Amino acid sequence: MLLVSTGVTANSTEDGTFALWPDTRNNALTVIVSKGGYQPVTTTVKLKRGRP
Repeated sequence: MLLVSTGVTANSTEDGTFALWPDTRNNALTVIVSKGGYQPVTTTVKLKRGRP
């Protein structure tokens, strides 16, 4: 996973989970998710402050 506007990347665990704590001032974020052998998926998300 790559948060485009911040340059932050994250790798998931075997079960696909991950965690990030980006600065909420960087709203909205473009996220790219990719894995070898699959087409990358790009979407834009808006962060909310608070607990998951």
